[in-house]
Amino acid sequence: MAGATMTSSRFGSSMNGSQQAYAATAPSMADTLPTIDFNFDDLRQRMQQFTQRFDDFIERGRKRVLEERNAFRMNAADLEDQQRQRKQAISQFETKSSSHAQILAKEAQETEEMHEAIRSLTAQKEEHISRGDQLKQEIASVQASIKHRREAQAAHQRSLDAQARQNVPELRFWETCLGLRIEGTGIDDTLKFIFDCVDEQKIDKDCWFELQIGGREYAVSSMKPRLEREDVDGTLERLNETKELGSFLKAMRSLNYIAVPWIVPTLAGVFLSTSIVLIFVSYLNYLTDTYLMYAASASAANTIFRSVFGAVASLFTAQTFHALGVGPAASLIGGVGCLLAPIPFLFYKYGKGIREKSKFAPTDHGRPTATQENANDGSSSPEEADMGEEAEVVDKDLEKAISNSSRHASPTEATAGDPYLDADGLEKAERH
Repeated sequence: MAGATMTSSRFGSSMNGSQQAYAATAPSMADTLPTIDFNFDDLRQRMQQFTQRFDDFIERGRKRVLEERNAFRMNAADLEDQQRQRKQAISQFETKSSSHAQILAKEAQETEEMHEAIRSLTAQKEEHISRGDQLKQEIASVQASIKHRREAQAAHQRSLDAQARQNVPELRFWETCLGLRIEGTGIDDTLKFIFDCVDEQKIDKDCWFELQIGGREYAVSSMKPRLEREDVDGTLERLNETKELGSFLKAMRSLNYIAVPWIVPTLAGVFLSTSIVLIFVSYLNYLTDTYLMYAASASAANTIFRSVFGAVASLFTAQTFHALGVGPAASLIGGVGCLLAPIPFLFYKYGKGIREKSKFAPTDHGRPTATQENANDGSSSPEEADMGEEAEVVDKDLEKAISNSSRHASPTEATAGDPYLDADGLEKAERH
């Protein structure tokens, strides 16, 4: 409509201008020309209609293009949405496919394991079946062996019964005529031989010994009463050489089975224990009274010496008793004890001189005075020297007081001139 209006106005203006020009100049040549009717109004109307239709066409085309574009955009959006959904579905299907593949692989592995287990169980079943058949055969063979051994044991028992009927008179002869009984000890390969009527004064007293017969050589484990080991070892050597049990039993019976009365070892033990107690008490008191503040160290050194000697003595004690016998070995130890017996008397006589030579014993012999100690000590100060001189004066006064009091005391209360025994020496030892 705007185009049509613009067209009509344009043409109207041109026609109005031309009319005014022609009106200004009259008459013109154009007025003389014949009038031609071009039908401009119709043309203008048709142009207006054309313009209107063209505008309608453009408008419809624009609407159609817009509608198509909107439809295309909507279709594109739908397609994108569908594409996104398809991608999601594809990813889901891929996930499901991978999980399904894993499940299939796992199931295949489990199936293979199950087949392997089935094959293993089948092999075990076959092995067990074969083992069962073998065990049945072994059971049958063992039952046959047991039956055979039972028959052999029954035959052996019958022979033992027959032998026992013959052994009874023999054993009765050994027990009544020879005075010998053979008994079991409850220990494997050990027999107990009991002799009767060994001591004429005590007919009912039994003397026995136990013989071990399981080893390569025979051995006597215990006996009552105790015999000399040398005699028993000699009879055992002859038994192991000759293997004659009768001669061995005769030799064992001929040994001296007269036991020592019980009072003899008891009295010996009393004297031994009393001596040991007296020795221990005396030397412990002697060490304590001699070394005073060093008594603990002296006792410890004595204990160490005794322990070392005991440890060393245990290395050859058993060999000594086996080589010399009980009597000679004990006599050797007693002889050594007799040689050591005078030692307490030697200490009683020469103890004073020995203590004076010791720097740990509380004696005044060879001990410097306070003045001498201060003189020997070049690094002491004058104040320390004065204190030492004062202490020396006090000591002299104390000595005079003690000597005066000892003069008025009884002779039994006063001690000898040994500074170790008197109170003066003890006080000096404590101060030093």
